[in-house]
Amino acid sequence: MTLRYDVSQMAHTTVAKRRRSTRRATTSKTEMVHIRVASEVKEKAAAVFEEMGLPMSAVLRYLLKFVARERALPFHIEVPNSETVAAMEEARRGGLKSFASVSDLISDLNAED
Repeated sequence: MTLRYDVSQMAHTTVAKRRRSTRRATTSKTEMVHIRVASEVKEKAAAVFEEMGLPMSAVLRYLLKFVARERALPFHIEVPNSETVAAMEEARRGGLKSFASVSDLISDLNAED
C-alpha cells in the first residue's frame, strides 16, 4: 500500500491555519466610548461629516487610532508663552488700541514709535 501526500495542499493548509491564528491574535475586542458634547456641536459636526460621506463613528475611530499610533493629535496645538498670555489677558481687559477704520490702523502701524 502506497500513501501519497499532496505537499502543496498541506503547505496551503498550514499557511491558512497560521493566517487564521494570527488574525485572531491581532484582532482585539472593541469597547464603547461615551462622550458628552453640546447637542448643537454634535449636530453641526454630524452635518459636516454627512457632507463628506463619513459616519461620525468612523471619524472618531480614525482620531483615536491616529493618537494611539502617533502619540499626537492630527492637528497642532501649542501652549501660549508668557508674552502671548499677557497679550490675551490685556485684550480681555479691553487694554488694546481700537481703530475706527482700516486706514487709521494702517497709519498707526506705519507710525514711528
